[in-house]
Amino acid sequence: MLKRIIYLLPLFCGTAVVAQDTLSTVNGKLQVAPLRNPWLHSQNAAGLSVLPVPSIGRTYIGGAIEDGDLRRPQQPTTARDFHFVSERFQSLQNASFYGKFSFHQKWDDGISWSDVLDPYRRNPYVVADSLGGDWKKQLYDLELKASTPVTDSRKLMLGAGIRYKVGTGARQNDPRPLAYSNDITLNPSLIWAASGSLKLGLSANFNFYKEKLSFETSNYDDIHYRYRLAGLGYYYRDQTVSETRYYSGKTFGGSVQLQWEKENFRLLFDAGYSTRKEDAEDGTIQPRTYGDFTEQQYHGSLNATLLTGGFSHQWEAGWKTFDGNGRDNHYGDAIGKEPPPLVNSDILSTTFYNEGAFHYRWIKDRFQDDFKWIIQASVIYSGMDNRYHNPKSRNTVDANEYRLSFTRNLVFADNKNFIWSANVALRDCFKHYIDFVPSGLQSDIVVNGLLNPDQEWLSSDMFKAGLSAEYRFPLKRGSETSLFVKAEGNIWKRINASQLPNASRNFACLTIGMTY
Repeated sequence: MLKRIIYLLPLFCGTAVVAQDTLSTVNGKLQVAPLRNPWLHSQNAAGLSVLPVPSIGRTYIGGAIEDGDLRRPQQPTTARDFHFVSERFQSLQNASFYGKFSFHQKWDDGISWSDVLDPYRRNPYVVADSLGGDWKKQLYDLELKASTPVTDSRKLMLGAGIRYKVGTGARQNDPRPLAYSNDITLNPSLIWAASGSLKLGLSANFNFYKEKLSFETSNYDDIHYRYRLAGLGYYYRDQTVSETRYYSGKTFGGSVQLQWEKENFRLLFDAGYSTRKEDAEDGTIQPRTYGDFTEQQYHGSLNATLLTGGFSHQWEAGWKTFDGNGRDNHYGDAIGKEPPPLVNSDILSTTFYNEGAFHYRWIKDRFQDDFKWIIQASVIYSGMDNRYHNPKSRNTVDANEYRLSFTRNLVFADNKNFIWSANVALRDCFKHYIDFVPSGLQSDIVVNGLLNPDQEWLSSDMFKAGLSAEYRFPLKRGSETSLFVKAEGNIWKRINASQLPNASRNFACLTIGMTY
């Protein structure tokens, strides 16, 4: 069924006729807004006032599905998603606002080796059982930004951003994990216009994360084991009847921005640093800190935009580094001592992730911040190096992805428009290495169930392709409020030899909504 949807999308894209290029579209403006104003990608909420966005928004609901064997073991075999999203840019006198709310109801089938909501937060202390099963998850996400110039000359602009995410998930088979998470981020910020061509920005980053994970076994006649992972294949095994784990994390940091512009050229530099500390505690009456994880986070980006006639040329380069250390706490004899003595608190595991990207965009402009078409070429790098120090072992993966996409915005005289896009990508894993071997009392259950299948996915070379089509029409002639329907389809295919049965994954999504 998914393949049929993907094959039909070119027919939808071929229905467009000759259009009038003098009109503008709300969905076109929303799509191109982050490209017109690169400050919107930064932590600096005051950037809303640098290039004010018109008062526009959209609300939509949709359904998505993905399936296939080309997946990591902690990802679902089949994932179904129903979502509701509403977002809007709003100007009020000199102030600018942005708000977005989203809700996702997810049905994730066949998740293995993970009992937390998100096993890919880079925290090595994941709790899992070997049974796996189907999860139901509800995810809420609220984001608000506000910005205003302090003076009429716009020499100083203040901003603030807040993002609050709540998640809950449950599995209905023993040992029946139940997880709750709360994640809040605060970003106070300012921008100072040093001159007509130079702007300096500062923003702070405060994040607080909590997750509670509990197990409640309903059938006490069966024996279930809980695996407390300690990084790169190492684990501690406990028999589970009922248990509780808490994750508690804090992140503090900030960023600096520098924008220089002259005539039709604009350059924006953004760099920042944050430090993150997260603890994993087991138990309720006398919780023990099982492990703590400290991570240094660095990021930098450079965005250059050149306006030439009716075209925009944009070059964007970015880099992120996550450098983490994990302490796997070991406890001694607890008889007569509260709490039990700590035997080993050395740093035993390290995680090192790098993400880099370079994008070139060629945009054919339309007036009023709209666009006619966009061509984008990208090179995206991802790398990881995870190590365990006693005994020594290492897991390394480096890959590049090369992407090319084209988006066309067709506008009609009766205020209707049609946006379609096509993209292709090639993922090339040029380096991968793993030398972990279980030692001591460690068995190979985690290696065979989690570590090796994950390495199989990470070392995959893939071909990716996708199509999307969006049609928008006004509620009545000349109205700015319009309805739209959008269909998307993607396919990933592994192109090198694989132990994965099918080595492909399909994605499809249908969305209906309103722009205003």
